[in-house]
Amino acid sequence: MVQAVGGSSPLAHPLKRPRLSGPFLSSYEPAGRGESAELPSGGELHALVAECRERDAAIRKVEGDLTEEEHGVIDAHLRFFDELAEAASREAEAELATAIEAAKVAQAAIRTAAGEWSRVRIARIRQHRTPMREMLAPDFEGPVRELEKAKANIWPGMSEIRWQEFQQHEALPPDRPPNRAAAAHFETVR
Repeated sequence: MVQAVGGSSPLAHPLKRPRLSGPFLSSYEPAGRGESAELPSGGELHALVAECRERDAAIRKVEGDLTEEEHGVIDAHLRFFDELAEAASREAEAELATAIEAAKVAQAAIRTAAGEWSRVRIARIRQHRTPMREMLAPDFEGPVRELEKAKANIWPGMSEIRWQEFQQHEALPPDRPPNRAAAAHFETVR
């Protein structure tokens, strides 16, 4: 059983995979690239294959046990993991808002720079000098729209409000309808 150390997290210690070895696996050294390898044959080869199969089965069993154990920890401490997910969503919202604002600020700064270079370019044209190439400011509307659409992927149900509504619905006793309309409908169906 995985237990919390220090009381802060149910998964405080990473789960470790056991090291397995056998007489053939530990003695067999693969050849370097381009070199010919001396492979076992006959009974040695069958023993090596059997050992590898045993090792594979043991690893799969341990991984399966760990997965079941991890699921047990998560199931027993679901509110803790809800809080972790909520904190991650809030952090993602803040980072996304920062990214959207940064993209808008960058676009404004690039447009300002392009406007200044345009002024210099036009002055060179007026002076009959060779002008440099015209600079066109990129349009950031597409990337900003994509960033804004990403908000829908931060919370289940596309918003924190819907997540909270889900939690309220989940907290209701199973035999109680969630609202009066459902209760009225339930009574008319009876």
